[in-house]
Amino acid sequence: MFVLNHDKTKSIYVAGASSKTAKEIISKHQISDKVDESLILLSNNEIFLYSDAVIKVSTLMRGIYRGLVLLKIIPKPIRDFFYKLIAKRRKNILSKSCEISQETENHKRILN
Repeated sequence: MFVLNHDKTKSIYVAGASSKTAKEIISKHQISDKVDESLILLSNNEIFLYSDAVIKVSTLMRGIYRGLVLLKIIPKPIRDFFYKLIAKRRKNILSKSCEISQETENHKRILN
């Protein structure tokens, strides 16, 4: 929900990993092995994973978050190492902001 709450452009849509929409995308792009370990972003029919997904989301969100594009100067293996380290602990770090709860399930930018 963090992304939806901070997306000034209102152009980002999300889907839970078990949703019909997500399953179709995962199957089409053959990335089922990445579901449990990465944010998966589909933008202009291109898949972004790990730190690339975070950087792309930040550029789509605009505002101060666009500054994360500077992370591109760090080599991808190093960025992805830190992405995975944070991802393992994200539920402790971000509380419940990564989850799609029943209260927010009907949000107009959450795809089923």
